[in-house]
Amino acid sequence: MPGFFLKEGRHYVSYITGPSHVLLGIKFTSAPTEPLIIKTASTSGCFHEHLDEARIKAAVTDGLSTFREEFGSDLHAEEIVYVENDSPRYEFFRVLAYLLAKHLSDGGEFESIS
Repeated sequence: MPGFFLKEGRHYVSYITGPSHVLLGIKFTSAPTEPLIIKTASTSGCFHEHLDEARIKAAVTDGLSTFREEFGSDLHAEEIVYVENDSPRYEFFRVLAYLLAKHLSDGGEFESIS
């Protein structure tokens, strides 16, 4: 089950399943823009292969595009945040971008973290 939180003006979703884990942060905007990719340092001793930022951006963009098509939304990513040692499961990034936009659009709760 994904967890949702808000930190420094960005909406985050965390998803852990077995050995795979992804933390995705998005600063949303209503205007189409080229999103800035922000890599954050690892917080655990877990190591996976190097993550491809272009694939992360493409996956997030695709997830948000699907969301916009389905719900007539204008949500776009201004910033995309990922953790350098997350799992290289790019399909997770796509699905989580969609779920994050849906949760926000539905008025879901986000725990505020400082």
